[in-house]
Amino acid sequence: MFKTLGIFLLLLIAQINATCVVDAAYGQSTNRIFATISRNRLEILRKNAVPNGTKLRVLCSATNYVDSTCRNGQFNPALPTTNCSPKPDPKHEAVQDASCPAPATMYRMGYRLGPNHFLEIYRSCYDVTSQRSLFSIHEIDSDTKNPPRTGCWRVTDVVVIIPSFQAKNIYRRFNEIFNNQQTYITSPGRPYKFNRGHLTPSADFGFCDQMRATFRYINVVAQFADVNDSNWSRVENWVRRMRDLHGKMTVCTGGIGVLELDDVAGNPRDIYLVRGNRNPVPKWTYKIIRSHSNRNVHYAVITYNHAENPVQPASLCTPLSCVSLGLQVSPAPNSGYTYCCDANDFIIRNVQNLQNVC
Repeated sequence: MFKTLGIFLLLLIAQINATCVVDAAYGQSTNRIFATISRNRLEILRKNAVPNGTKLRVLCSATNYVDSTCRNGQFNPALPTTNCSPKPDPKHEAVQDASCPAPATMYRMGYRLGPNHFLEIYRSCYDVTSQRSLFSIHEIDSDTKNPPRTGCWRVTDVVVIIPSFQAKNIYRRFNEIFNNQQTYITSPGRPYKFNRGHLTPSADFGFCDQMRATFRYINVVAQFADVNDSNWSRVENWVRRMRDLHGKMTVCTGGIGVLELDDVAGNPRDIYLVRGNRNPVPKWTYKIIRSHSNRNVHYAVITYNHAENPVQPASLCTPLSCVSLGLQVSPAPNSGYTYCCDANDFIIRNVQNLQNVC
């Protein structure tokens, strides 16, 4: 009897703790929007694994949807297999946000569901005139099982088309800045020296539509490819590990200053990819993480946006040991010099507009 009761209790506990997962193949094939329902509020689903009892709304529009609840590891009723026609696409819209300083505008990216509901994926503070992404803000949640990026990416609409990110135009612009006397970029083709570095990374999301929504010019800055592919990538992966340890977090990512590179005479030149001080290459990129459940998990990480110049961050923040935070960065010169910082100190010194936000 006691053995039977024990088995029953174990099964009951398993059912209570059961998790429902939106299958990766289904997540890639469907074009529906996923949102959670809590206290009659809709919030976009940022992860594709949800605990028992979670109520989902799987939408094509504000009036065309299916509600389903996670019960004992299964969605009930089953998730719809038909796709939406027309397919919903995330859009950007301008919003009032005191953290975004004029003349920049805060744009939120997501889905408009009638006059009273907007499902936000992320938001970005962007200056159309200077073609500059100042920073982005998004939330990242635990238990996100990412779909493969292959098959998710496609060309998407942008706030403003910026051909200055094209490799041939960057090569032309560098020769213009340095009067055809420069060795920073020696070819208009491969290997590419610059990446369109995401502020909010696509890999932080569990659904293809959300991943694709990060491929917008309001969400990118020019980063040297060696830096973006090495230590900055390590920073992004570290953020996701911290998410898995500490749960839901707010992540703020942006750039500081304008990169200066020396000409042949040793004179520093500001690097803007467009004449008239437009589309600046940031000197530093930063990422601030803040846990929603553990106030002690609040850190900033900064990376110098050039592989060849060693720079100390004393004027930007109070350094912390990255190793003690679980972040291993490469010391190689071409990896990008990266430092961990006390978040509050960094915010006060550099981005006071983000106090109480990040």
